[in-house]
Amino acid sequence: MNIPLVDLYQQIQTIKASILNSVEQLLDSGAFIMGQDVLKLEENFCRLVSVEYAISCNSGTDALVLILEALGIGVGDEVITTPFTFFATAESISKVGAIPGKEKGSGLRYLKY
Repeated sequence: MNIPLVDLYQQIQTIKASILNSVEQLLDSGAFIMGQDVLKLEENFCRLVSVEYAISCNSGTDALVLILEALGIGVGDEVITTPFTFFATAESISKVGAIPGKEKGSGLRYLKY
């Protein structure tokens, strides 16, 4: 017997019409970037996590870059990360000019990309 790890079919059926309607409205509006839907998403997210501000990004890579820049991390700084991560982690660190490294004593000192 094959038991799927995740089976969202029933859940999707309950919200499918609403999702398709929302996607159709978005496509018809052509407002994919910085539109009212993005503003609503950010406002709803703020309420959900009880914060004053939120910034949506097009990717996790851009989100990581924004975080590093907000923390003032840049050229020559070392950012310790795990080697068990998606390559975008080290890519984001490199993009701001920092050096991706990993914890001392865990083998190679710097990740080579």
